Amino acid sequence: MTKKTKDREPKWQYHIKRLIKFLGERGWSVVLGNVKTDVCEFSTRRILVRTIGRRPEITLYILLHEAGHVLFSKRNGDYLQYAQDLSIGRNSMSYKVLEVEEEFEAWKHGYDLAFNLKIPIDKKGYEVIKSRYLATYMMNAMNRKVKFEIRNGIKEDRERRLNATKLIANNQNLSQVNESQVLSDGASKRKKI
Repeated sequence: MTKKTKDREPKWQYHIKRLIKFLGERGWSVVLGNVKTDVCEFSTRRILVRTIGRRPEITLYILLHEAGHVLFSKRNGDYLQYAQDLSIGRNSMSYKVLEVEEEFEAWKHGYDLAFNLKIPIDKKGYEVIKSRYLATYMMNAMNRKVKFEIRNGIKEDRERRLNATKLIANNQNLSQVNESQVLSDGASKRKKI
């Protein structure tokens, strides 16, 4: 890496610190390090972001996303609390959709926050990370539906095959009955003639 390239590179650690300060001024603490998962804990007003094995640029994008949850919930309320208020179960498709919607909004608010704080980000890089995470949430939401549909599809397929077998058997019985009736009717008609 040349000196010119290095000078043009954003100072990721500097912007991470700025973002932590921004969140701290709003009563939120940030834990960076060896955490199991990236999460915004509303009950403790804490954001946890895993840094182990991640480039600082990615850490910044994830931190912006988690800050997006803070900003979004402040403006619109907590989607998942909204789901609880409506008595929507965590395993329902409605809950999963609300969860995915909230994730979309958090990424949007995180991007807007970077713009407002004049944090330079690589838009394409941000979109790639956003897409990976959103795809995971969508797959998790659809996984339940797909399992349900597969289970129902197998059940429906079994019922269709069983009904088809019964129909074929009934048709065969009817055709045998019809043939014997024709034969017996024909035989009785012949005798009368």
